Amino acid sequence: MAIKAGKSGKVMQGANTLVNVKSWKLDIKDTTIDYTGLGATARVFTPLGLTESSGSVEWTALDMAGTGEAALVAGILAGTSMALKLYEDDTKYWDITSAYLENFATETSVDGLVTGSFDFKCAAAPAYT
Repeated sequence: MAIKAGKSGKVMQGANTLVNVKSWKLDIKDTTIDYTGLGATARVFTPLGLTESSGSVEWTALDMAGTGEAALVAGILAGTSMALKLYEDDTKYWDITSAYLENFATETSVDGLVTGSFDFKCAAAPAYT
């Protein structure tokens, strides 16, 4: 059985790779609709519900002057959507064509690296490539 490790992963915003990404997370929730009628002996479901997707990215020592990072901050401030690619390894990734960024946080301390994170919500279902 092949084991995958995330050490070759990366996050891209459009054509720009975000540097020093510590981790990323993607949650996909596909809702189903219950259309069981009265008198039924078993529940009946259909997968016609809406797909909800969201996630987060954690980073360390982010250079806010970098092209990808500057686009992230601009997207958050403008409230516009952007394309993200969440790579599991060198070739496989989740393609998010329309993500709205929120909850951008950054933190620094006298004895540590600058760290931060942001959350995002997907306006369309992600595709696995």
